[in-house]
Amino acid sequence: MMKRKSSPQVIVTHLTLGLQLAITIFIFVYIGYRLDLRYDKSPVFLSLGTIVGMAVGFYHMMKELQSDMKKDKQDESDDDQRKKIKWM
Repeated sequence: MMKRKSSPQVIVTHLTLGLQLAITIFIFVYIGYRLDLRYDKSPVFLSLGTIVGMAVGFYHMMKELQSDMKKDKQDESDDDQRKKIKWM
């Protein structure tokens, strides 16, 4: 039987993903804002920073989720392997 992750572990994992996404977007928005102030191009760099921040943040989040899914599948196959060995 597959081991299920404990509830606090799942909560922390999801909070961490959300926090990483928010921080990534914030950093790119802030950089865009500062570039707008420096070059006096009001919403241009802010908009670009927002779009790039969202793209980078979502890309990173998808990579993390894919990695977690692979890890879960590996754990599941390891559990199946143990069952087969146990009943031999």
